[in-house]
Amino acid sequence: MKPELLESLKKLNETIVEAKAKLLAESKNVFVEAVKHLFETYPILEIFSWNQYTPYFNDGEPCFFSVNTYSLEINKKDYVCEWELKKALDDRLHGIISNDKYIELETQKAITDDIIELLKTIGEDNLQLMFGDHAKVIVTKDSIVAEEYDHE
Repeated sequence: MKPELLESLKKLNETIVEAKAKLLAESKNVFVEAVKHLFETYPILEIFSWNQYTPYFNDGEPCFFSVNTYSLEINKKDYVCEWELKKALDDRLHGIISNDKYIELETQKAITDDIIELLKTIGEDNLQLMFGDHAKVIVTKDSIVAEEYDHE
């Protein structure tokens, strides 16, 4: 192989590594600012977490990395989904739960929606670069930590 071609490939690889490092740094900065905004917007928010990983097996189909928003926990509780909020509204109308409890669920749903929107907007590729594969990401007002996650 011609030395000049090898040198061109080497320089190209160096450029790719530098671009990835820059993307990672910028992604982390934007993510930290967005998280800070979430905690300012929702003072009751103390902690949230999610799992992200590539499955080991998918019934013979290819396995792809994903951020699992269904594993989202807010203040160490499972998130509130749309059907739970609709059921709570019905329960409130029938006097089964209080108005305060409904408002609490409504707020939790708004927090959930904003966190999921943030995760989807920043993108799985960036989240994988930032926190790795097979990780549980735990976010508080003061820290963002990725722990190893055993999913199977």
